[in-house]
Amino acid sequence: MSFNDLVPHEHREAYEKSLGAGFQITERDASGRLRRADDRPDYVAVRYIVPLAANRPAVGFDIYSEPIRREAIDRALALGGMAVTMPVKLVQDQQKRTGVLELLPVRGGANPLAVDGLARPGGFAVAVIKVDEMVAIATREQVPEGLALQLTDAGMPAGEGVLYRSASLLAG
Repeated sequence: MSFNDLVPHEHREAYEKSLGAGFQITERDASGRLRRADDRPDYVAVRYIVPLAANRPAVGFDIYSEPIRREAIDRALALGGMAVTMPVKLVQDQQKRTGVLELLPVRGGANPLAVDGLARPGGFAVAVIKVDEMVAIATREQVPEGLALQLTDAGMPAGEGVLYRSASLLAG
């Protein structure tokens, strides 16, 4: 779980200073390394995430800098409710695994600017779903021998929508 602040560019410097020495809003460069985010009108920066130890690289990451996350944020704002990303690689995860983010705008925060008559959210409550962990919890890792599991996202282009494959499918 995380809370990601919606930060207008004009508040970026004050926001970064308020979170302590060394804090900065980041994004990934073309080679995938984290760096200070380029200037843009708005940022959606990870301020708080649990558990912190395993997720520290995500703190400060501007999820609005990445197209899949940005599309879900824009959809959540347009709907005024929860939106889920297409499958993404998690910023904090070194393993090759698929995740999705559930994003819920939180209104009444520090950014009460009007957007289509609604108060602009102060940020987003975000649930990070690691699909392999979700399947392990759901099956209690008790999949009968010979049974193979595969989860797909029907909304993805052909061949790109696989969220999870059990070990028996990976070996075959």
